[in-house]
Amino acid sequence: MALTTGSIRLIWSMQAVVSSTAESSPRAMRSSASRADSAEGSIERRYAIERRLCVGSDHHERSGTKAVYSELVIRVGGMQGTWQDLSDHTVVVTGAASGIGAALVDSLIAANASVYTLDVAAVTAPVAQAVQCDLGDKASIDLALELMPGRVDWLMNCAGVPNGGRFTAPEVMAINWLGLRHLTEALLPRIPAGGSITHVASTAGRGWADNVEHHRMLMGADTFESGSAWVDTNGDIIGDGYSFSKQAVQFYTMWRALQLLPERDVRMNSLCPGVTNTQLSQDFRRGVGDDVIDRAIALAGRAAEPAEMVGALLFLADNRTASYVNGINLNVDRGTGAAHLVGAW
Repeated sequence: MALTTGSIRLIWSMQAVVSSTAESSPRAMRSSASRADSAEGSIERRYAIERRLCVGSDHHERSGTKAVYSELVIRVGGMQGTWQDLSDHTVVVTGAASGIGAALVDSLIAANASVYTLDVAAVTAPVAQAVQCDLGDKASIDLALELMPGRVDWLMNCAGVPNGGRFTAPEVMAINWLGLRHLTEALLPRIPAGGSITHVASTAGRGWADNVEHHRMLMGADTFESGSAWVDTNGDIIGDGYSFSKQAVQFYTMWRALQLLPERDVRMNSLCPGVTNTQLSQDFRRGVGDDVIDRAIALAGRAAEPAEMVGALLFLADNRTASYVNGINLNVDRGTGAAHLVGAW
């Protein structure tokens, strides 16, 4: 089943209707909805809205919107109120023009957050400020920083480029790693206690432990310029740049999170998507081969849609749901990472 971003937002909004200790039966859900009917409207009317917003597979059409909707609400029933109103949150999102970043921005806007975006492409969503920025270029990032707000509650780094030939290895490293770190470190003084930083890494970065000494050295090259010099002299290590850049993001997430929490009370985590239907899909097929992509899709049952990453990103960012979550690289891949770990790939 694939859901539009709109339908996912609707599911989150229903938490005011469903009790935070929701039982798993449809009858219990209907009872909770009835008690809150005066504030939120009946659950039956919302099912009708949900039917219009869902984009269904054949299975979805056969199983019926109502059953799928009930299942999804129950799964998040313990998160009452979360993400409904972010009007007091200022969020910076990179890579907001398309893919996961665009889906995230849609949900943030629906929750009334003040959203600032950075992307080399045009961002058409009605955000507070959309800044055109090349995240592989330090000067471009520094100019963009002048247009960013003085307070940033959440920084959500979604920008990234693939392997597959369109970008050189140093370009991939610059955008996926050097620019991400430069922007993050520059915005840190604007993130208050209780704020968060969430990166979109990748399951392709799972092999960081095999290169841990290299990543320690890379962390030591702590400016954009010194990091770029390290990349230029270690071409044999970084390969095409994609996997190594995502390893770097995963390692940075763990390494920096241990420093930021005691120093600033700011959490850092990353989301590691599996195969996701974006405009980069064909690049990844060229980069890693059809056999790898097809195997991952076969294990997962299908590729993900960008909107399916949004719930996990919001979970990680929000102190109301993840105040004790710090320094993790969360696989959202329907089990393909587990298959690697247990030898089932």
